[in-house]
This record gives sequence, C-alpha cells and structure tokens, in this order.
Amino acid sequence: MSTLVTIYEVVSHAQRFWRLRINGSQEIAFPTRDIASAAARVRARRQNQDTGGHTEVWVERRDGRMDREAVFLGGTAGAMCAEWRRQ
Repeated sequence: MSTLVTIYEVVSHAQRFWRLRINGSQEIAFPTRDIASAAARVRARRQNQDTGGHTEVWVERRDGRMDREAVFLGGTAGAMCAEWRRQ
C-alpha cells in the first residue's frame, strides 16, 4: 500500500515575490514569505484532511537552504490527524 505524499515549497521568485510550488509544478505567487508560508500550511492541512497521506511544507531561508516547516500525517474524515510545525 502506497502513501500519498505531497510537498508544498515556498521559494523566492524574482526580487520581491515568493512562489508556492506544489509537488514541484503548480506555482502561485505571493508578495511576502510569511503570506506564502501561511497559505502553504492552510492548503497542506486541508489536503491532508481531505485525502489523508503525508503532506509537508518546506520554506526557503534567506540563504537559499530549505527548512521543513510543517508536516501533516493522518487521515480523512473521522481519522486522527497529527501536525508538526517548526516553532
């Protein structure tokens, strides 16, 4: 049995925008890193609640490295869902 894994990445784009990439393809532009990061967490949580599986949110640091900011594990309606988030 395979587990659905979805990766949400927040990466810098141009000089003043941040992109939200979903599994490396779909991209949405946001004006700030904080807004993009919050949008990624909301979308990841919603997807995890709808489909179950494993969903991660990664955010690019100012130096270009990536930090895992949130992980959602668990299932669909009625199942338990666990969340880990970087403080």
